[in-house]
Amino acid sequence: MQFLKFTDKKIFFTADTHYHHPNIVGPSVSTWKSGFRNFDTIEQMDDTLANNINERISEDDILFHLGDFAWGDRNVEWFRKRIICKSIYLILGNHDKEIRKRAKLQSLFTKVFEFGTEILINNTRFVLCHYALKVWHQWAQGSIHLYGHSHGNLPASGKSKDIGVDTNNFYPYSLSEIINEMEKIPLIINDNGEGID
Repeated sequence: MQFLKFTDKKIFFTADTHYHHPNIVGPSVSTWKSGFRNFDTIEQMDDTLANNINERISEDDILFHLGDFAWGDRNVEWFRKRIICKSIYLILGNHDKEIRKRAKLQSLFTKVFEFGTEILINNTRFVLCHYALKVWHQWAQGSIHLYGHSHGNLPASGKSKDIGVDTNNFYPYSLSEIINEMEKIPLIINDNGEGID
């Protein structure tokens, strides 16, 4: 995994936007699992996703998107153009096939990661991945694991969290929201009372 370091920036996290993905919209549109979401139209879902990101994140902030950005190549470009934030780091998800294949789409992002990355923000380590991990680098020393993919259906383990839009009313999470929540979770220790790395 690659490693990045940040200080004194407004940083946000999200995943699983699935912009313009018809099978996740809602029962009136989707053919898959009743649509999972409850929007009446694909345009309503797309507008909500873009507007909620832009409501919370300014042009000079940083957004980490943990995969499943948009459905199809044109929609990747459309969605990216709608987001005012200039710095988006993307970790590829299972539905990001077009981005994975095309350098032109990858160039729309600050950086694209195939599997995941580690970042250090003001001395707090984050392990970011599209998929949930059972253990991660320095998990027993308090590092935080953020993931998507499961749309809120997978319980967190230790200092980990599904930060997909389906877990936050279609809004991204701020760094302070994540830190405040994780500070309440105790470190995982083994039967001897010692941390395991």
